[in-house]
Amino acid sequence: MNSHQLTDAWLAQLPLNNITNCQPVSGGDINLAYQITTAKETYFVKVQPNHPAKYFEHELLGLKEIGKVANVPTPIAHGEIDGDAYLILNWLDNGYGDQYALGQEVAKMHLQRSEEFGFMDNHQTKVLIKNNHWNPSWRDFYINQRLKPEISAAIKEKRWNNWRQKHFDRMVAKFDNYYSQHDVQPSLLHGDLWAGNFMFSQNHQPYLIDPDCVYGDRE
Repeated sequence: MNSHQLTDAWLAQLPLNNITNCQPVSGGDINLAYQITTAKETYFVKVQPNHPAKYFEHELLGLKEIGKVANVPTPIAHGEIDGDAYLILNWLDNGYGDQYALGQEVAKMHLQRSEEFGFMDNHQTKVLIKNNHWNPSWRDFYINQRLKPEISAAIKEKRWNNWRQKHFDRMVAKFDNYYSQHDVQPSLLHGDLWAGNFMFSQNHQPYLIDPDCVYGDRE
């Protein structure tokens, strides 16, 4: 399997009937992505080679959590074929919309609350396992479960030095001081919200895609 073609034998194992076409599409720099058409429907399919089905579980949890209050693609199925993880979503045709409507959608997501900071599972990125264990303190969560693991990874990759450590320590001290004086309610965050992770459908509705969810400080 490569980034340009899925074999007929691989496609035949998907839980989709009567596949008529499969085309590679843009889907980010981490997963392979395809538009798969059947006799009745069109789907967006992500594939992560050499990973088990659980690879997409974090994204699924995020889509379901955001989907309680805001627009997201609909998960259809996920699993593993010949050692490759896959996730099937409904296909959304690109349209256009306005940033105000997008802001309203993000605000609805932020109104989803939790009693603690974190998320339902941990999530592995390229070099990190994000520790999402629930924590009642935003200061402790962000410093010890987000920032310090980044530093440990940088040290391991020999990308760190005393000058960076000095500035990091100053930044953490200011962060710690600020949040010792400001209460934060845990809000549902997309976790990776940039220009490539939202879209507008053809009826101009904003959709949030590719989440890396966590309950944290919405600001």
